[in-house]
Amino acid sequence: MTRARNVADIIKQPFTTTLGTSNYRAGVNAGNSIASGGNYNVTIGDEAGTALTTGDNNVAVGYQALSTEDANGNSTAVGYRSLKVQNAGAESYNVAVGMDSGLAVTTGIKNTLVGSFVGKAITSGGENTAFGYAALTTDTLGSHNTALGRSALEAQNFTTATDANNTAVGHLAGAAVTTGVENTLIGSLAGDSLTDADLNVVVGTSALTSDTLGSRSIAIGYKALEKQNFTTATLLSPSVSASPARPPRIVFLTPVVILFPAACPTAVL
Repeated sequence: MTRARNVADIIKQPFTTTLGTSNYRAGVNAGNSIASGGNYNVTIGDEAGTALTTGDNNVAVGYQALSTEDANGNSTAVGYRSLKVQNAGAESYNVAVGMDSGLAVTTGIKNTLVGSFVGKAITSGGENTAFGYAALTTDTLGSHNTALGRSALEAQNFTTATDANNTAVGHLAGAAVTTGVENTLIGSLAGDSLTDADLNVVVGTSALTSDTLGSRSIAIGYKALEKQNFTTATLLSPSVSASPARPPRIVFLTPVVILFPAACPTAVL
């Protein structure tokens, strides 16, 4: 019998029966604690899902994947040590795919973490979406973040529970953000030097790439506001003094065409 045939036959087997219903186990101690009431779980790899008892609908693939969760379900952990210490105390709906993805998650729920080291430090942060190597890899307690791209929001870290609402899309987008909130950064290197800055809207490669502490800027276009850099916390908003109000700074570095009805001319900004 060929090696390929051996592997195929092994895959077809339910390795060890469990007290629950329709569970599949393969690997040393994989799913070995599943009890009556624990149903529809897939555990593949040494120690994968080893603590599961009555949890349902879990998928754990990889060494020590989902190895601490016991009585709750609806988690998907694929990769070496993914969701290793999760024990949510509730249906978690976490998805972690990649080496050490979601490694430190304990009670955080509704996180989607795809890529090696993605969301590695999150503990009780929830409702985060991160895709790409080392995206959102440092944060522990931040929630409601979206990081798409290699090292997007890599340095962000809230040490108290915070709904940060940051969105970073692109290679190294928002990579230096630490405790800034409600930033939208789209494009490779967009806002990649921002640290404790808030409420910025940045769209374009290298837009607002130098600023560290400026807030409420709007930069749209390739290298828009590239050189701006406030090294002390600066809020670009209407002044609270008697001086004239200063609205948020808006810069367009590519033409913006506004089409009016036929009776009006076309405006180009």
